[in-house]
Amino acid sequence: MYYRRKIGILLILAFILPIIIGCGCSATRPSNINQNEIEYLRQKVSELERKLETQDSRFDQVLGSVPDSISRWKDQYRQSGLMEQTFSSSYYEKIDSAELYFGVDQYKLGDIERNELDRIAQHMAEAPASILSIEGHTDGSGADFYNQQLSENRAEAVKQYLITKYDIPIHRLQTAAMGSSEQKYSSDTGNKPNRNRRAEAHLILLSSSHGK
Repeated sequence: MYYRRKIGILLILAFILPIIIGCGCSATRPSNINQNEIEYLRQKVSELERKLETQDSRFDQVLGSVPDSISRWKDQYRQSGLMEQTFSSSYYEKIDSAELYFGVDQYKLGDIERNELDRIAQHMAEAPASILSIEGHTDGSGADFYNQQLSENRAEAVKQYLITKYDIPIHRLQTAAMGSSEQKYSSDTGNKPNRNRRAEAHLILLSSSHGK
């Protein structure tokens, strides 16, 4: 809004200045702008301001409708069955997977987790037609918004490790932040770490059967 208002002011000045300069340079008019000219300029300024306000309102309405439009598109996509059809078992094959565990509120990879990713990276090199699906998860404690961000950080840590160490192209690494929505393991672990604090990496081989 601030930048659009600045542009509007510049447009108004661009309209007014030539008139003022023309009035000042005219040999047949007095040096001062008369009352009629002032009133005319005021009307033009008011008209331009109203147009700017109208454009601002329309722009805000468009921006406000974007989240709803995206949500409706996702719902229609799911309901149409295209998602299931695209990723049905006839179109891909999961050829490897790994679970990587984290401490409380942590997303740093440990030695065991890095070794698992080294193995996955080797498999990716052997299967160039594969992609890696990476899901970040948390346990059920904590606020939803916090868990969502933490799960995203865990998935991103896996992705960045593979990019940095193995230069794997970014389009072969698909990440998803699941938050605490998928509690795969019991939270009653005693003295053992809660394995819901994890990232899952699934290596998927794209099948040539698509479109047959």
